[in-house]
Amino acid sequence: MATNWQQTEEMDKFLETYKLLRQNQEEIDNLNRPITSSEIELVIKKKLTANKSSGTDGFIVEFYQTHEELILNLLKLFQKVKEE
Repeated sequence: MATNWQQTEEMDKFLETYKLLRQNQEEIDNLNRPITSSEIELVIKKKLTANKSSGTDGFIVEFYQTHEELILNLLKLFQKVKEE
């Protein structure tokens, strides 16, 4: 049975065969920072295309744009997901 160290070494060898993009520390920090309500609002109001579903929930963009109280609920959801 392979040890954790051997498995890690095998995984490293496998990953070395691919040209994976690497992030610098600033990019990593930016990806790990909290999402703000203003960012959620910006995406809902400005970035989503009308008459399209924004994801697997099946709701069209106008639903999110009409129900602004969803922004706070989405913010809480994103924070909870990040904690877990």
